[in-house]
Amino acid sequence: ISKSAELLRPNSTYGTTGVFHVRGNAAKPGTYNLTSSTTLLKAISMAGGLSGPSPAYVDVLRTHGKTVTLRFDLVDIRNGKASDPKIYDGDLILIPE
Repeated sequence: ISKSAELLRPNSTYGTTGVFHVRGNAAKPGTYNLTSSTTLLKAISMAGGLSGPSPAYVDVLRTHGKTVTLRFDLVDIRNGKASDPKIYDGDLILIPE
């Protein structure tokens, strides 16, 4: 699984228009509008944060011709060891419960 998610959507509308979806262990799962600075952590925050214990990882399902599952390590992102990935139009963020 590649963590270079932005390379999978070179013609994406990141940060301009569209929506993303949050499912699973979020306080307010649902569909949200993209903003000019939507990243994974910001998306989780927009969904009210986590509704339970923090999982070690989050999966993002991204469709660009085919659906690809990208796994991101939340601990590394929060500790600055990994970058906070961009969220794209149509992304589905799955937070394990």
